[in-house]
Formats: sequence, C-alpha cells, structure tokens
Amino acid sequence: MSSVDSTIRNMLISYNHNAMAFTDIKTALANFKDLRLQKKFFTYNNGMRKNLVCLEGTIPITYKSKTYNIPIIIWLHETHPYHAPMVFVQPTNTMNIKPGQHVAENGAVSMPYISDWQQSHSDLQTLIVVLCTVFGEAPPVFAKPKIQQTSRNQTPPPYPVWYNPYGGSMTQPTPYPPTTTPATGYPPYGQGSGYGGTTPYPLTSGTSYPTPSLGGYPPQTAANYGSSSGYLGYPPATSTYTNPATATTTSTGRPTDTPLNRQKSFGLSDEEIKNSLHSAVEDKMKRRLKDIFSTHTAEMDVLRKTQQDLNDGQAKLDKMAATIDTESEECEKAISLLTSKLPELKEEMEKRSNEEELPIEDAIETTAPIYKQLLLSFAEEQAIEDALYILGDSLRREVIEIEPYLKKVRDLSRKQFMLRALIQKCREKAGLSDVYS
Repeated sequence: MSSVDSTIRNMLISYNHNAMAFTDIKTALANFKDLRLQKKFFTYNNGMRKNLVCLEGTIPITYKSKTYNIPIIIWLHETHPYHAPMVFVQPTNTMNIKPGQHVAENGAVSMPYISDWQQSHSDLQTLIVVLCTVFGEAPPVFAKPKIQQTSRNQTPPPYPVWYNPYGGSMTQPTPYPPTTTPATGYPPYGQGSGYGGTTPYPLTSGTSYPTPSLGGYPPQTAANYGSSSGYLGYPPATSTYTNPATATTTSTGRPTDTPLNRQKSFGLSDEEIKNSLHSAVEDKMKRRLKDIFSTHTAEMDVLRKTQQDLNDGQAKLDKMAATIDTESEECEKAISLLTSKLPELKEEMEKRSNEEELPIEDAIETTAPIYKQLLLSFAEEQAIEDALYILGDSLRREVIEIEPYLKKVRDLSRKQFMLRALIQKCREKAGLSDVYS
C-alpha cells in the first residue's frame, strides 16, 4: 500500500463505508490532479461540528474555447457514498461569486445530479465532470473590479438552507469561514510568483464573460498552498470556522455584516431576536415532524392492512387444516370398516358360486308381505310408464296409427291409475310417506 493510499484510509477511518469511499475518492483524485484531500471541521449553524473529509482545489472548465480553473470544495458526509456530498464554489479575495441557476450567493452548488444522488450509480468523478460541464456553460465566478479588490472587508452573503443528514432540523451550514483581507494586503490574483500567467478565471465587471488564461493554475502543493505568492482562496488545513450568526467583527476590528448585526441595526432587542429564531425553528420543526408523521402513519396503515390480511389467511388455513384432519379421520374409519367387511364378502361370494342361478324375482326378499306387494306394484307401474313412452315414440315415427295408439294408451293408463292407488294404500299401511305428494 502506497503512502497516499495509507493517508486516505487514515482520513476515512471514522467513515461508515470507508472502503467504498476510498475507491470513490481515489478515482476522483486520479483524474483531477488539482484537487487535494483534507480533513477539516465542518460547522453547522445549529452548533454541530463534524470532522469531515473534503476535496479542495480547482477544476478545469472550457468557456468560449478557453480553459479556466474554478476553485471549489467538496465536503463528504460520514455516510458517503450513501448521502450526496456538499459542493461549494470557494472564491479568492479577487473573485466574486456570480449567482445563477445552480450556484447560490454563498457559493453552494445545487443541481439534479446532487439532489438525485444514488449510491448505486453516482460517484465523485462523474459529479466533478458534471460540474465542469455546468460551469463551462455559466461560470460561477468573475473578477472583482479594481476598486472592489482593494476593499479590506468582505461581506459574507446569506447562507441557504442545507439538509443536515446527521440529525436535527434543516440548518444553514458554514461551508468556509468568512474571508477578510489582511491589513498588509495580497497581490492581485494570478500575478504572484506561483502562477506565471494572467487571470485564470472569468474576468468581468458587467458582462460576466471570462477572459482567456495563458497559464492557469499549476498543480497545488503543500509548499505554495496558502502562501502569499500562491493561491490565496483556500483556508489552511488547521483553519477554524466562524459561525456567521455569532461573528461580530473581522480581523481588522470592523463590524461584520452578519444577520445578527443587521437585526440589531434595525433596533431589535436580543430577546426579540431570540423569540424570532425560536419561532422560525419551531415552525420548521413542526413542518418536518408533520411530514415524518404523515409518512410513518401511511406506512403503519399499510402494515396494519398487511397484518389483517395475514391473520385472515391464517384463520382460513387453520380452518382448512381442521377440515382435512376431520375428513382424514372419517376416511380412515371407512377404510377400516371396508377392510373388516372384505372377508365376509369373499365368503358370501364363494357360497353363491356353488348355488344355482336365482331368478331375478327372487333376488330381492322383503321382510313383510306388504313390502313385497308394494315392490311388485311399483315395478309394474314403472313398466307401464316405459310402455307409454314407447307408444308415444312409435306414433311420432308413424309406426302405428292413431286409433290403436289411443286404445292401448287408454288401457295402460287405467291400469297405471289402479297401481298408483294400490301403492299409496300400501305406503299408508306401512307408515311410509306418500311418494306422489
């Protein structure tokens, strides 16, 4: 393992997914040589401080067929690459940020690739390529006018709302400390001994169009980084961050134009400012908690419906299992009964095989004479019913004539009527229900 790899792994030791973060960072640094890996404290406006890894340096863009270097800083969360990094344009004291569609006044960068960040198909290298493309269409910085370059005070723009993935409410991060111009002054950007060329960023005061760079940024090293003759826009590795809500003066002793000082200049007391902040935070927390509660309520409703369906299905399965057990017991009893009767049937068949064939009339024996009379009468009545059907079919096919048909039907109908009356009387005597009712 090289010393560079060892350094990167040591910086990522506190990260949750350091193996994936290591691969992502190493790929980005291999393709963009002017970016350097550092670890600094990132301070949110709610007071939380995180020691985060960041990529700091310049990226090349092409604007109107000319190449320029744009200073940026990319902060990586401890859950990287599962959360999108935070990207800021970090101008020097000779630059101004040009707010636009993708860049806020404080340099915070927002674009669809960041908001739609997905661990499965998003990485730092592609993010930087997208930044180069977007900044090539609309450069995020331009050179200050000469009068503005000599100004000793830098007024920090207001910070936009940024999502804090480590808990808490939506807060405003402090991406880098408010820069101020020391009393001694610095040479104009691009004219120091470390850069041998003209201004390497878009130079304009009205049109915001960049001018070509003859030299551009050289690869940054620890020797010239942050020196008086090199690139002056980045804080040193040991720099600390100043919360814009609490900072009141610059290094020159002059008041800083912070939101707190502006509110005080309007005649608001500390208690009124405190109440205003409490109210704003409370409203934001209520909205956030309402969204979370609605989401969790919907999820609970789905889970309850799923649980009810599962309980109903379990009840049906238990009922089916009980029915199967009951039917299985009945089948076992029937099998046992049939198995016990099988020897008797075989014995009876052996006896009948040695006897003479019985007439069909003697095949069924009744227990009483009335039942025998009932049986014979019913059999004869059914035979007459079949005979009437045959006569009707013969007449339809013109096999017999109408006169013999009517004569025969009359005789059979009279006989059938008498048999039915006899059957009814026999059933009454035997205590059976009326079959014709």
